[in-house]
Formats: sequence, structure tokens, C-alpha cells
Amino acid sequence: MSDQTAALQTLLDKQEITELLTRYLRSVDRGDVDTLRGCYLPEATEDHGGLFAGPAVEYVDSITRDLTHPRARTSHNMTNLLIELNGDVATAESYCITFARIKADGSYYHSFIGARMIDRLERRDGRWASRTASSSGTGTTTPPPPSTGCRACSPPTPPSSA
Repeated sequence: MSDQTAALQTLLDKQEITELLTRYLRSVDRGDVDTLRGCYLPEATEDHGGLFAGPAVEYVDSITRDLTHPRARTSHNMTNLLIELNGDVATAESYCITFARIKADGSYYHSFIGARMIDRLERRDGRWASRTASSSGTGTTTPPPPSTGCRACSPPTPPSSA
């Protein structure tokens, strides 16, 4: 493989991994459980900042009800992505800023979290997927002002065809 061909393959791999990580966050924000499941390898594990540690399939099962609730509102924003490739394995380090509307004790709260995410990925059958995912972060939770709700996290409106 020429140097230019190898460099191009590196860029293509990094782009595919970037899209995988973005698809993961988007699937959480949109409550798309099938796409979320597809981001992981079958034996993948998830360590979600002290909230969950174990098989990724169990993690997805544990959050499905909350993700698909009609009043669920989250916005995950990935920043500072660094991907290191080594053949068919890769490590991605990124940061994520998350805003969520959560319900606890019968009341809604706004949650703002900054997290560091480390993903160990593997290419199988020509596609990249997460083998291990871990995150850690800190944040704040406050009640929303009365009567304003959570306008910033409304479900997306499809573009008009006009």
C-alpha cells in the first residue's frame, strides 16, 4: 500500500469512527434504540460514569424506557475528538457536553453534564463498532423555571419540502 493510499484509508477509518460516535449520541437524543444497539459489538461492555457497568446490551435495555418516553429530552454534543488507529482496532477519546431534562421525585430538572468518553473500537466485517465504552463526568442539576419547560430540547422539526 502506498503512503498516500494508507493516509487515505486512515482518514476514511477516522471518519467512519466519528460518524459511529455521532450516531451513538444522536440515537440517544432521538430515542432510536435500534441504532443505539447497532453502535456496539455483540459482546461490548459499557461503563457509564458510575451509573452502569456491564454488558452494553443490558445498558441499552436499562435505558430504553427513559429514551423512548415521549417527554424525554436530551442534547449530547461531542467535542475534542482524538482517534488513534492500530489496524482493525482503535481508541477514541472525546468530550461530551450534555443537557437533559430528567424527572426525579415527581419533578422535572435540567441537568448539565460534561463528560470524558473513552471508546475502544474494532472493525469487523468491514464496519467499526464499539467494544468497550466508558465515560466519567461532572455536572449540575437544577429545577427549570416554572412555566418555561425545556424549549431548547424540543424534538426536531422535519424540514419542509417547499
